[in-house]
Amino acid sequence: MSKVPLKKPGTVRDMADAAYFLATCAYATGQVIDIDGGWTAGA
Repeated sequence: MSKVPLKKPGTVRDMADAAYFLATCAYATGQVIDIDGGWTAGA
């Protein structure tokens, strides 16, 4: 967890929230969303 900026593990709910957003957003197309607590932002 020391490399994850949010300092907490991701949950199933975190993944579900992102999937729900993509499924219900009528204007988003072809998106890749990193659900990783900020891990890739520090790369």
